[in-house]
Amino acid sequence: LIARTQFVGVNLPNDPISMERYGSEITIFKQASALRFRKEVLPAFKKLFAPSFKKLFSLQEIELGTLYSSILHELGHVYLRYRYSEQSLKDLFPIIDELAAYVAGIRVCGFLLLKDVASQKQLESIMLAFLARCFGMVLYGKDNHANYHYMIGGVIFINYLLENEAIQETGGISWPNFTKMFFSVGELAILLEKMLASSSRSDAESFIRKYCNLQ
Repeated sequence: LIARTQFVGVNLPNDPISMERYGSEITIFKQASALRFRKEVLPAFKKLFAPSFKKLFSLQEIELGTLYSSILHELGHVYLRYRYSEQSLKDLFPIIDELAAYVAGIRVCGFLLLKDVASQKQLESIMLAFLARCFGMVLYGKDNHANYHYMIGGVIFINYLLENEAIQETGGISWPNFTKMFFSVGELAILLEKMLASSSRSDAESFIRKYCNLQ
């Protein structure tokens, strides 16, 4: 399964009961992260962002941001394992679960910034790498059925940022407002965690319908 889907990270065990009893171990595959950067993140970054904006970030910073976002994503999964989420959200659980882990990870990184563990540039690189990956999945990954839940989550993320004016769409994406982006991520993280903790499938369906516009 890992070879076929080329996951960057896994955490096992990942069912809530076993995790409560034994904890969970995270494994990160750096080669898969490098491949994701080349196939999904970098093409979208080069295509969509203004030249003057791209000069602010080196490719190494974006590649590290891609790796760090995956590490934070796996940590987010461990934090967000509620016992009855899957039964409550049913077939929509993977969409909410995967996006929630990404945004929770970015939100946690904001706290690391306040404690001087991470830098402002690192946090911006992580957010930018994830945003570019979301665009990359929409542009280049629609036929990859293994990425379906991630792609829908990516569309939700993009539209949520657009709604909050954290990114501007004027002939392409140019200058993300990182302050607005971080606050939007924080709001979205709280919203998605609440959905995992106590919402029904119909709640998730309404949320996805509102933000899942591929146009």
